[in-house]
Amino acid sequence: MAHPSAIGARPVREDVRRSDKRRNPNTGYVAEHFVGQRSARLRAISLTDDITGIFSRYFLVGFFLPASFSWLILWATASHSYVPHDFAADTITAKLVTLGVLALLTALALSGLNYSLMRFFEGYPLVTCKDAPLVRAMYCRLLKRQQKRFDRIRGKKENDKMDGMARGRAAWELDRSFPANRTRILPTSFGNAVRAFESHADARYGLDDVVAYPRIEMLMTKTAREPLIEARIDVNVSMNAVIGAILVGIALLVDEAVHRPQPWELSWMYLAPFFLAYLLHLPMTGAAIRWGAEVRAAIDLHRLELYERLGVRTPASPSDERKIATAVSYLLMAGEKLDDSLWQSHTCDRETKSHSGDADTDEA
Repeated sequence: MAHPSAIGARPVREDVRRSDKRRNPNTGYVAEHFVGQRSARLRAISLTDDITGIFSRYFLVGFFLPASFSWLILWATASHSYVPHDFAADTITAKLVTLGVLALLTALALSGLNYSLMRFFEGYPLVTCKDAPLVRAMYCRLLKRQQKRFDRIRGKKENDKMDGMARGRAAWELDRSFPANRTRILPTSFGNAVRAFESHADARYGLDDVVAYPRIEMLMTKTAREPLIEARIDVNVSMNAVIGAILVGIALLVDEAVHRPQPWELSWMYLAPFFLAYLLHLPMTGAAIRWGAEVRAAIDLHRLELYERLGVRTPASPSDERKIATAVSYLLMAGEKLDDSLWQSHTCDRETKSHSGDADTDEA
């Protein structure tokens, strides 16, 4: 027989659990039932979070509402021959449900294509295809228009004969509406407004905005992200409304060509959606400037926290920060290693050595 001291703790606990189970045979069932209920609640909470995440204010206002209005306008203006017979025979409630489902699918498609559509309105397709014969003329014309506007605002900023307030307004407009370098100007005003705040941190601190901002946004609290979400909603509403108006205009042109609901002399009416799209396009630049203001504020206030969370020491001066920010940008962008002198541990070791040296001096 084994000595009592050789008996492990686990068999003793097993005996205790067996005795408890004999006293209460339902203990195991109650525990399993409790765990099952808790797991079901967690799954329900997770599903609720997923649903509320999809149908958030960002999605409903920025994507679903423009899609809904587009489908309603198309339904109200299209000819009877263009509308499916089964849909026309439904009740008003069934029609609204059908339009709601179509709007939801359209909103999901717009949400998935948001990045590509944003790049389109910024003018990157024109930049990519600028050497094509049909695109070159449009690209050069739009680019020259933006360059002339840049030169006009910069001339006001550098004009010594103008008063300080006018020069300050020109400097603010130039900084918010265009990138710092003239060679990086895009052919659209919306694209230049976006590129202006994308170069904000690089011009001031040497930090690349494109790679740093997503990480800075993850460090922000929910309350701090609210202004950013509101500003981004404004951009999405304008952009998706423009897309919706263009698609409605194309659908009505097809309706006119196939079914001819209006006489040819009234065909000019089908250009109204495209004129509306032009009017809806105008606020996009202002919305992008407001969005950029929130992004700039987030970078200005949270960049030092980003350095700390990455394990980089706190900058000692503006020139030192530019050195650190450049190294961090290359680390995040290309995976280049940081110099050992930039790590926090190096600073701690240096402070420890200085403190030990001071202690030795005091003892002497």
